[in-house]
Amino acid sequence: MRASPKYSDIPTIQRVFIGLSHSITVIVGLPILMITGTSVVFLICPVISYLICRRYRKLQLSWLSHQAFQGTIMNLLIGLSTFAALEFNLSDRLTLSLLGASFIGSLYTLWGALDTVLGFDFDYIVIGRLSRKVSEVNQGRQRFKDPYSNDRP
Repeated sequence: MRASPKYSDIPTIQRVFIGLSHSITVIVGLPILMITGTSVVFLICPVISYLICRRYRKLQLSWLSHQAFQGTIMNLLIGLSTFAALEFNLSDRLTLSLLGASFIGSLYTLWGALDTVLGFDFDYIVIGRLSRKVSEVNQGRQRFKDPYSNDRP
């Protein structure tokens, strides 16, 4: 088991942003879907979550980056399934199945958001392992150095 930070080690605002990255489709996507009636908004939610992930990766906060990346993957799956169910002319059974999966996934992201806001480590069932490996690889990547910039050592 990997070491996760303690509740008191992580500032509140960082925990709130991680909770937001987990549950942005529920907090932002669903209300805008109700107001506008278009499901394209669900495709923007993973982008916001990924921007949070990139910010924490840049700050070298690996646990926070891993949590935000998990939220990005989950929000992408929820967004794509909701978009497909509402925008394509699918059979009623398939549409209901996709919307049901989106609902269950949304509840799961709320659980992840609550755990991370409270400072606990949270891993999705299948996505957790994959995102941990990707986050570790991304954390170790070297940043691109522009040979033509004026910032030379």
